[in-house]
Amino acid sequence: MKVTFKHILILALAISLAAPTLILAQCGSSKGCGLPCGSANDVKKAAHPDDCGCAQCSKMKNASVDVAVEKEGNVWVTEDGTKYFTCPVMNEEGRVENAESFSVIKGVKYYHCCSACQAPFRAETAKWLKDFTLPGNVYMVDKDGQKRFRDPVNGDAGVVDKNTKSFDMDGYRYYFTSKKSVKTFKNSPQNYLTHKSS
Repeated sequence: MKVTFKHILILALAISLAAPTLILAQCGSSKGCGLPCGSANDVKKAAHPDDCGCAQCSKMKNASVDVAVEKEGNVWVTEDGTKYFTCPVMNEEGRVENAESFSVIKGVKYYHCCSACQAPFRAETAKWLKDFTLPGNVYMVDKDGQKRFRDPVNGDAGVVDKNTKSFDMDGYRYYFTSKKSVKTFKNSPQNYLTHKSS
């Protein structure tokens, strides 16, 4: 049978009708770029804002398709080398190895306590980081999840609870066993910062 142009058109139409239709979700960014999501090239080319919250972009961003991770932004380390994180959205804490999700914003990786924290954090990153602090002098977390600190002024150990005295500086929260220690520390912090969590 001779194949004509008409046959080719009919074949092409049949194939197109049989193939599943690919529907791309619209960008969920608060900036409203309105671009279709779902293409790795879209993300690689940074066509979408950092706060795009659509599932496909989030998945690809979490796979570090678009952004190289330069550092971790919400991690603190205890004396035994265990890495912990504090979620900027819920302020929940946990081990980095158990983190359920994360966001990469401008090369900085932030761990979350749950996947629901991704969208609000990406949409308003500056808001969640405005008053965000990490423990500055916690040396261990015990089996009950209590943070134990060492007073940087007098060296005394204590357990962090709602009554613990503290002072925030440069994105870290330092804990103290007395008001006197807090006052002394405030006067000359450089004399007592021999160790800072990172």
